[in-house]
Amino acid sequence: MILLFNAHFNYFIICFVWLVIHDEIWPMQVRVYTASHVEKELEIAKREYLQAAIGISTSKFVIPKMLDWYLLDFAKDLESLLDWICLQLPSEQGKEAIKLFEKTKTEPHSQFVKIMPYKFSFRYLLST
Repeated sequence: MILLFNAHFNYFIICFVWLVIHDEIWPMQVRVYTASHVEKELEIAKREYLQAAIGISTSKFVIPKMLDWYLLDFAKDLESLLDWICLQLPSEQGKEAIKLFEKTKTEPHSQFVKIMPYKFSFRYLLST
């Protein structure tokens, strides 16, 4: 993530790369945040990212490798990371996740949590 602040224009520019989702690399996103609303705008961006990056099926909970790498920045262990993720998801997606957790509560997390590998490739995004 790159964070730039220009006091003269009173805005933030935050660049970040979306992570691997279904073996695709999403292009770099550039968003401009106003200083007065940056916390609210970052909260929205976080929720949008998690909604797009988290996969839930009847038997698997898929999280991106980046969340696994930085697990301790969000939670103390995998179980609390999964709880934190569920709180961030929209209600319908969160309900699906909770159903999966209730169904698999006797299993170790490694049985139903899949960590999506990070795709280390680079490509240019050209604008015309």
